[in-house]
Amino acid sequence: LSFIILIDLLNESLDNIASIFSLIVGILYAVYWFKVEADRAFSFLTLYLGLTVIINLTMTFYATHKWNNLFISHFYFISQFVLLSQFYYCLFKKKQKQLVRFLQILVLLIIIINFIILNNIVYLVFKMC
Repeated sequence: LSFIILIDLLNESLDNIASIFSLIVGILYAVYWFKVEADRAFSFLTLYLGLTVIINLTMTFYATHKWNNLFISHFYFISQFVLLSQFYYCLFKKKQKQLVRFLQILVLLIIIINFIILNNIVYLVFKMC
């Protein structure tokens, strides 16, 4: 029993350390972004890190109150995909940029279509119960 409590305390401590570290990294990138005339790639990376910090803190807040925080992961994954796609789009050459743009549009269309279809199917399934 004490071993399980020790593992839980260790897990909670590591979560807190990771949250603090991500907050510090996000603040450092934001400070550098405001002080220096940053290029577009750095701007997208800074926005990604800032959004990651906000989502991490929100999920931690929800978890400490024992609220459902699973839906927040959808915001994280979609924003991560969009912002990192834009980051790499700024770094790549012409052919690679075309591929990134094509894949970004394709994946976002698949996500939107999936959301529309699955929402209707799930709604109908639970409505019939």
